[in-house]
Amino acid sequence: MPHHSRELLRNQIWQGLNFFSKFGLLFLLTPLMLRHWGDERYGLFALASSLLVSLAILDFGIRSSTRLQLCNHTANPEAAVQVLRQGAQAFFLIGLAATLLGTVAALLGGWSWAFRLPAGGDLVMASTLGMVSLFMLSTLLTEPIAALGAISALKKANTVGATLAIPLLAGWVYWGGGVLGALILYFLCLIGANVWLIATAPVPWKEWLPQLVRPCSPGELWKTVHQGGWFYATTLALVTKTHALSFLVAWILGPSAAGVFYILLRISEAVAVLGTTASDTNLAALATAPSLEDRQRRFRQSLLYTALFSFHSCVGLAFLTRPFLNLWLKGLEDLPAAIGLALAVFGLGGAFSRKVVNSAMGVGAIKIAAIGNLIEAALIFLLAPLLIRQGGLPLLFIGGGLAAMALMPAATELAHRMQLGFVDLWLRPLGTLVPGLLINTLLLGGGLATGNLWALGAATLAAGGVGLWEWRRLHRLP
Repeated sequence: MPHHSRELLRNQIWQGLNFFSKFGLLFLLTPLMLRHWGDERYGLFALASSLLVSLAILDFGIRSSTRLQLCNHTANPEAAVQVLRQGAQAFFLIGLAATLLGTVAALLGGWSWAFRLPAGGDLVMASTLGMVSLFMLSTLLTEPIAALGAISALKKANTVGATLAIPLLAGWVYWGGGVLGALILYFLCLIGANVWLIATAPVPWKEWLPQLVRPCSPGELWKTVHQGGWFYATTLALVTKTHALSFLVAWILGPSAAGVFYILLRISEAVAVLGTTASDTNLAALATAPSLEDRQRRFRQSLLYTALFSFHSCVGLAFLTRPFLNLWLKGLEDLPAAIGLALAVFGLGGAFSRKVVNSAMGVGAIKIAAIGNLIEAALIFLLAPLLIRQGGLPLLFIGGGLAAMALMPAATELAHRMQLGFVDLWLRPLGTLVPGLLINTLLLGGGLATGNLWALGAATLAAGGVGLWEWRRLHRLP
């Protein structure tokens, strides 16, 4: 099996385990947290967790830009360590500034005033800023591993950290621990996993460390931030159209509604994150492809992976979300039966957007993708208050998914760069997935129509078997 195919397989496996470890944390701990903390304090935890993702805006595009430059310097260790040095020090200073600003806001009561937080909320949000900054710095130091084409190793470490956090958090909450302590435990697990990965990576850290700590000049730091400009635009857009919406929902409807939105958002990630994990390899894979034909082949492999998991996840969300919520949590009965379809639309829009952006980075078309990404995010965020008031959270998710059409010009430009037509690049390869998708639609639709949970469970298992068979078949395609 070629290296790229092996990495796609490993990446998908570890991202799947990563997703289920984090979903397991959500599934197992949410009822426990709601019972011990109540709606408001769980809403505070949800906002702090969203802050973890939202603070990706602090990277200013440095992480993606660093990975791309490291890909270009795999044969030049001196240039590689210089790139990493500038990125790490820029990250540190940005994180320090954000933590100080967040602390000042907490001392003035700004967090509680803006989001109607319960007692202690300001301390929780300010502390989360500091912990996120440390986590992001540790993540940046793993980029030399990703540049070597081993992004699955990053997913593996994150999976180990998230899995370890589940029993620790469960014990903490059960024995009366608060929100701040739970967040500290969670970040210790994630940062510890990154430190373990860095320490065991095939990177000459002993030779690199003295250079990494040598102070950069202001000019070098500015150059690093400037190079990440368009990459930063995509990060800003991603955060704005996903977890930043938690804060908008909290501002409009309060922290309890933000907790519900957070739960639904995490469920939608079955498509937008798990389904599109193959696209994470595109930056390095497409940037280092030795020929146009090899670049086309790598894109096609990644597209089929992304489409397979995204489409089947969409079918699962559409049919299974409402029954799952009914069994899992009380208090969500007001959500309409079509909430699963709304999450599927939102997830599919996010999957298309992520696939386009990650591919554009690898072929030098980041500017047009970033512009489309910003338009998409602006549409979602600016229309969100209207959508929430007119149709609640379901309409917000549907509108958010449809906004991904702003990426169509970038998708067309990708086809041009690949010297293929839009249909040949994006649509024709998907024909091989249609039979399996139809089978699973009939299976889950039929299972749901029976109104029997055992029949629906059997249909779900059968649909999973179809998906696994399709996945195995992908590795036989040229």
